[in-house]
Amino acid sequence: MLTVNDYKRKTTEQLRYIIDDATLAAQAMQSIGNNAAEGKYRDQVNDACSELYKRSIKVLRGKR
Repeated sequence: MLTVNDYKRKTTEQLRYIIDDATLAAQAMQSIGNNAAEGKYRDQVNDACSELYKRSIKVLRGKR
């Protein structure tokens, strides 16, 4: 399982892939009623989105 710090080392493309893949996995877990697994995948989506957001703020502020 990825930790929050692992997301900082991922490329933008990797983060987008995680978002897409984990979203599909969460939907699959929801359809079979596995709430714990669904939550885990939703957390991964959230963490990847948070990292992309942090990067976008740095670009807007001129910090790379």
